[in-house]
Amino acid sequence: MSHQLELAEAAQREGIAAVSDHNKAWLERARRIAREVCERSGTVMIDDLRSRIDPPSHPNAWGGVFRKGFVWTGEYLKSEIVSSHARPVKIWRLP
Repeated sequence: MSHQLELAEAAQREGIAAVSDHNKAWLERARRIAREVCERSGTVMIDDLRSRIDPPSHPNAWGGVFRKGFVWTGEYLKSEIVSSHARPVKIWRLP
């Protein structure tokens, strides 16, 4: 791994930690809702949450929801959120 890539990944981790710290209560609620969706349907994706919770104070907090307590299934679906422009989003499950 190059030194530049190591620096970039360190900056990413620091950014995620900062946003997560400032949105701790929101992330706890979002993860609780995500677990409930998983328990009912077996999997969850970010679209499932966007319709069930108000947005966080910083949009990057969405990216921290599945960093703890979830496992990526290895699959993607296209987002149905119009502003996401049908981009692929990961499908998650509980460990």
